[in-house]
Amino acid sequence: MNNTKAFSIFLIKKPGIYMITGSNGGGKTTFIERELKNKQSRQKDIAYFAQKNWKYKTTVRQFLAFPEINPHLVKQYCELFSIDAHYLDKDIRALSGGEFVKVELVRTLSLDTAMIILDEPTNNLDNGSTEILSNVLSELSKTKIIFLVSHDKRLEHFSEKTILIENGQIEVSSAIELEETRLEMLTKKFVLNRKFFSYLLKSKFNILMLSFILVLTSLLTIIVSNTILYTVPMDAELESDYYFEMLDIGENYSRYFDTVMTSSEAEEKFQNLNYLSIDELRELNNKEYINQIYVVDQAYINELTLDNSKLDLLALPEIITSSPNYETSFPVSKKMLIKGRFPEDNEKEIALSFAQLEKFFDYDSNEESVIGEQVEINGVLHEIVGIVSSPVAAISYSNQMQRYGVAEVADKNVAQLTKMLATLKEQGYEDPYFAKIFIETNTKKSLELLDYLEVHGPSYQYASNYVDQAIQLSFYKEKLTSIIPISVILSVIISALILAFGQRSFNLVSGFLNDMANLNFKPRKNKRLLYFIMMIDYMISVPICLAWNQLIIGSTAGFIMMLPTMGISLVMFIVTLFLMNYRDKKNDSRNL
Repeated sequence: MNNTKAFSIFLIKKPGIYMITGSNGGGKTTFIERELKNKQSRQKDIAYFAQKNWKYKTTVRQFLAFPEINPHLVKQYCELFSIDAHYLDKDIRALSGGEFVKVELVRTLSLDTAMIILDEPTNNLDNGSTEILSNVLSELSKTKIIFLVSHDKRLEHFSEKTILIENGQIEVSSAIELEETRLEMLTKKFVLNRKFFSYLLKSKFNILMLSFILVLTSLLTIIVSNTILYTVPMDAELESDYYFEMLDIGENYSRYFDTVMTSSEAEEKFQNLNYLSIDELRELNNKEYINQIYVVDQAYINELTLDNSKLDLLALPEIITSSPNYETSFPVSKKMLIKGRFPEDNEKEIALSFAQLEKFFDYDSNEESVIGEQVEINGVLHEIVGIVSSPVAAISYSNQMQRYGVAEVADKNVAQLTKMLATLKEQGYEDPYFAKIFIETNTKKSLELLDYLEVHGPSYQYASNYVDQAIQLSFYKEKLTSIIPISVILSVIISALILAFGQRSFNLVSGFLNDMANLNFKPRKNKRLLYFIMMIDYMISVPICLAWNQLIIGSTAGFIMMLPTMGISLVMFIVTLFLMNYRDKKNDSRNL
């Protein structure tokens, strides 16, 4: 015997049977597995029959068909080991120890590899099957390298070439030739990643885990989204990101400034009420980030009778009718629309009530025939596009028509704007100002506009998609101290449930992957596919959770608010995968 410190089974190139011997617990299996793991790049043409075998739910026929192996050899070896059609349709979990060993041997030998490693292959085999295996190995040894780990005296006749392993020390028989006749190692790859991936994707385990993850993450999203909804004020979004609305709130400064400065700073900075004057509006209108500005003629609104005694008209541009505050600010709104639609800007259109049609136009028709007809307003024909329940008619807005409740800020309209304030003073307003202002900007983020308003008009309530989201997120930051613990607790519960109910299925699939690893020696790579599949399941749940979030909250801010919770759930899910992996490694019956 030669004491060889740097011995490796891959130094042997000559076909034959090589016995690996040693006392129980001497490290034979450990040596083999270390060789396989450390030399993966050189072992793509190796079949390994492991001492530890994993039984999972499948038939013998399916077990022998995966991975893709030589079907003719499968048939040949099945006949040799007396595995008939009756056995092929059995669940492998129902096989006896000896029957399962024969099935494993058939699959290992049918791989037809240049190197075969058999670790205690005759455990539970009867004498007849052992003799058949012995004859098969003798024949295969003429063209293949076979390593045989065994204490079975029935195989002692193979002991000419022996590798003795005791407590990590290796002694190689002098009959073993190293680095001589070179046996060309093939590079075929028996188990394709896509086959593993397809198997795992369609497995009952994955269907179970995907359903479980979808249900639990949806519950997490619904609970957290409702918590956000009922603790953070959610303003309705404007139809356009370019709209900016200003309303009088009777306070020294808008709540927006609470998001950009502390309350004490705001109170110190804004001592008195401060609204936009005509000159300030004109100055603002000339800014490059402003497209157009409209102010509501509150004096005109105040004089509307709302009693059908006269034909009252409101001509409001779409920038105003698209406002979330429109329905509560004006005497005619979309909630009063019975049929049709509201007029569009710069079109000769009108939305009337039946009471107005009957009184002012002697119109006696049903609802269906009214839409599309024309009526004359102040000598101009207008198409009826809608029917409203309000006595006030909505007439289409145009730049030429500026006397029905709203005016555009422009140098040519200074007289009209001045008259609007003067009328308010006549109506009893001590210090009149424009209480409702609507702006269309040239930018989605109104930062420059807000900087101007901080100086000239802080006493308005600002509403725009940008401002409302900033305010909502400010409230959300205040509530994070309660929302994050809820997210953590729920995520921990979800992880515990996945561990509790998914571990058994995980172990079965893990065993399958370990068994496959015995055949192509990519245990870590195979197992990574399992975790990759589970991460795909989680990623599938993400858009579904965000859809729940939008359904409940319905705003971009709501989406942003959900991100920390999704981040927490992702971290907890990754921790769950690590725990599954840790428990899998601790399970001795699953160790490769």
